[in-house]
Amino acid sequence: MSGHDTSNYMAHGFCLLWEPGLIRLHVISDVITGLAYYAIAIALFYFIYKRRDAPFPLVFLLFGIFILSCGTTHLFAAYTIYVPKYWEEGVIKAITAFVSVVAAILLIPLIPKAISLPSLTKTLDENKNLNGILKKQVEKLILSNTRLNDEIAERRQAETAMKELSYKMELILNSAAEGIYGLDLEGKVSFINPAGVRMLGYEIEEVIGKHRHSTWCHSRPDGTPLPAEECGLNYLFEEGDSGSADNTRFWKKDGTSFPVEYASTPMFEADKLVGAVVTFKDITERVEAEAALKISEEKYRNLVDNAPVGIYKANFAGRFLYVNKALAATFEFDSPEEMMSENILARYKNPEDRAAFLDELKKNGKVSNFELDTISKTGKTIHIILNSTLEDGTISGMVLDVTEQKKLQAQLLHAQKMEAIGTLAGGVAHDFNNILNVIMGYGSMVLDGMKTDSLSKEHMNEVLAAADKAATLTKRLLAFSRKHVVEMKPVNVNELILGIEKMLSRIIGEDIVFTTELTGEKLTVMADAGQIEQVLVNLASNARDAMPKGGRLTISSGTKKVDDEYISAYGYGKTGTYALIAVTDTGTGMDPETQKKIFEPFFTTKGIGEGTGLGLSIAYGIMKQHNGYIQAYSEEGKGSAFKIFLPLVQEGAAKGREPEAIDSIKGGTETILVAEDDEALRKLARLVLESFGYRVITAEDGEDAISKYLENREKIQLVILDMLMPKKSGKEASEEIRKISPEVRTLFMSGYTMDMLSKKQLLDEGMDFILKPVSPKDLLEKIRKMLDRS
Repeated sequence: MSGHDTSNYMAHGFCLLWEPGLIRLHVISDVITGLAYYAIAIALFYFIYKRRDAPFPLVFLLFGIFILSCGTTHLFAAYTIYVPKYWEEGVIKAITAFVSVVAAILLIPLIPKAISLPSLTKTLDENKNLNGILKKQVEKLILSNTRLNDEIAERRQAETAMKELSYKMELILNSAAEGIYGLDLEGKVSFINPAGVRMLGYEIEEVIGKHRHSTWCHSRPDGTPLPAEECGLNYLFEEGDSGSADNTRFWKKDGTSFPVEYASTPMFEADKLVGAVVTFKDITERVEAEAALKISEEKYRNLVDNAPVGIYKANFAGRFLYVNKALAATFEFDSPEEMMSENILARYKNPEDRAAFLDELKKNGKVSNFELDTISKTGKTIHIILNSTLEDGTISGMVLDVTEQKKLQAQLLHAQKMEAIGTLAGGVAHDFNNILNVIMGYGSMVLDGMKTDSLSKEHMNEVLAAADKAATLTKRLLAFSRKHVVEMKPVNVNELILGIEKMLSRIIGEDIVFTTELTGEKLTVMADAGQIEQVLVNLASNARDAMPKGGRLTISSGTKKVDDEYISAYGYGKTGTYALIAVTDTGTGMDPETQKKIFEPFFTTKGIGEGTGLGLSIAYGIMKQHNGYIQAYSEEGKGSAFKIFLPLVQEGAAKGREPEAIDSIKGGTETILVAEDDEALRKLARLVLESFGYRVITAEDGEDAISKYLENREKIQLVILDMLMPKKSGKEASEEIRKISPEVRTLFMSGYTMDMLSKKQLLDEGMDFILKPVSPKDLLEKIRKMLDRS
């Protein structure tokens, strides 16, 4: 063959005589066969790749390679029909032969193992036997003689139900808000639900198999660690008992703790303890709410216990169930417990009030503003107002003590009566001043026209002296009605006391011995004599009431030097020398508690309607106005002493305040507008002023004064206005006139000004004022001084 020329060889198609049909038959058959072999080989390779656990994988691999080679041989056979590639075809056939021999050699020792493999029939038989055994077991469980297929179906249904139940149980455990965990006999965690690990701050893997107490050990309610031997949960678990607790704490993974309540239930299997199930709940919110509630209740109790009004609970049997401190104090008990030990009926002054109260309460379920008189522990009458409700047979309510309020109402009524009397006295004094002004005015004019040695002049002097006394009386009436303008003038204290000695004697009565003990030195103070007299009258009146069976009243005078030591001892005062007036009685005296309140407005120890409680408070205010002080000294059963301190003034300073002496009265030619609603006073004013050269225009009320000023404003140099006039007051008329002529001079006249404005206001506004009754001389001097003022 080596000598042959291979170029002379031709493809197999030549051997087939290049018959087209035959050639196609061979080509198509070889190609299809080759592709089939390829598919079988690929399937074997894929099988081995997917089933690496299959027996004899090498055989399958070699068999696949063999099949692949066979397929390649057939494809080359189709190829060599046309192309003579016989060497390549031979190599492929040789590889195929080699793989076949190797597969055969490897297959021989595997034949016994393959033979020993169970047959399909045998496997099916064994499965049937197993199914029969399983069927019998199912039959035992359900105690039924149904057919095997039905039993298998029922078993499958039971398994499905068990799966569903298991899923639901798992879902319940996972959805439960409470923590749930299981313990084995060693106290280790066998399972725990998500809520449990979430509350404890762990992952499930971190707690499974761990000892429960060492993982989230308990602590006592106070936060101190709880040893395992003292753990109640451990005891329950070891004894196989059920139990619970709500006063412990669990510790989290991060080292913080939280309050819990837990319940432990033992798990038994065939009456044998196998573990326990523990449920626990985070009760932080409840503990905080309970603490907040406790605080709120404590605050409420403190509020009720310390409320300023009485609060109580009681039953229909007349027993107190609760009494607060204020109610116990109102009825003069030492404690609420003491008051609760007594029957309610003992507190009613009139038993019929109790019946009326209960009737209304049963009828309406509540009682509002029920007023009645009650009795304190010491027997004192207390007027109260009850507001109560009825609920479940318990009476609850509030008690308002209005005893003092009732007294104040009575005192207010009495004060209003006194105010009405004062207003009447002030009005009378005002009108009386106008009359006195006319008497004194005309009397002075008549007196000036009489001869010096005339007997009638002496008589007229008596008339004017009586008018002056009447003017003094009106001042006292105005002081009583508090309408008197404060006139601070030099006052001799001794002369003032002697001046009202007779009046005080009449006030205190004949059964009280009245004496004065006056110092020999002259005591001059700057004061309003009328107000100081009012203070002495008030003190004498109180002394009289303190000596209903008679006694002694002494008024003394002297001096007192107030130094730093005195101020330090008494806590008030200014250093200097003071005139001292002491009013001392031998009456019933006062206890220390009363002495603390005597200068308070409306405080009185007298019965209802017997006093306003204003006398000493007014005296205190008057002393303050005079830059002085008033002190009270008293002991029960030993009388009282009131000391009045008024700053002394030097004689020179006192004289410096007196009006300068005028040798003679000077008249003038100016035009003066006089507005006075009293016709007699208008005539007197015109007569007096015109007799001294002045031109006078008169007006009968405020509006008339404004009108007259508008008509004559170029002529008028001075306007005299009465403070109280119809239509417009003197102040209102002055304001209107000042709008027209701001520079006009104005002189106000009145018997009192407190209803309109104070003298201080007039002076602060640069206005002049003169008090009625006024003598012609004083009026002319005042007018001349104002007109001459630049």
